[in-house]
Amino acid sequence: YGMTETSPVSTQTRVDDPVEKRVATVGSVHPHVEVKVIDPESGRVVPRNESGELCTRGYCVMLGYWNDGTATAAAIDPGRWMHTGDLASMADDGYVAIVGRIKDMIIRGGENVYPREIEEFLYSHPDVADAQVVGVPSARSNTMSSRALLSIWTSRCTRSDMISSPSCGARKRMTGATPGGASASSRLRQRPS
Repeated sequence: YGMTETSPVSTQTRVDDPVEKRVATVGSVHPHVEVKVIDPESGRVVPRNESGELCTRGYCVMLGYWNDGTATAAAIDPGRWMHTGDLASMADDGYVAIVGRIKDMIIRGGENVYPREIEEFLYSHPDVADAQVVGVPSARSNTMSSRALLSIWTSRCTRSDMISSPSCGARKRMTGATPGGASASSRLRQRPS
């Protein structure tokens, strides 16, 4: 894992890591580099296995954006921690998994809902081949609203199946992520055979 601003790698898996670690995580921290996962609201480090913003610091972090002190101050705090904007969790063994993006977060009734969380839930259904969840900017605030656009590729389930059928199992989470139910803001497409 890395970004241009971190020259470019902060974490990495090793060739001898188990396959599950290599495909489900971005690895563990490089030598002479620090990473932490923080609560984006409070700035406090979150416990292991909880999600928050991934921050990194060390020799690899850039000094700043060229001639742009404002952007630099927004990305790198006074302690020289680079705030990546990526949501991550760190397991007890130090392996990091990216779970979403802060800018994609949807706020619903004071609860933070991440599109990737909904997508992963939808992927758990055997008839869903692909899913995309996108937050809709709120007209009243500077956040993603409680509405989400859902685009789902499925082989057999219909739109009403995904919304109302207990056998499809998606109703509860989809309803929780969209006002008045998913039918108001979802699109379901069947993948051509």
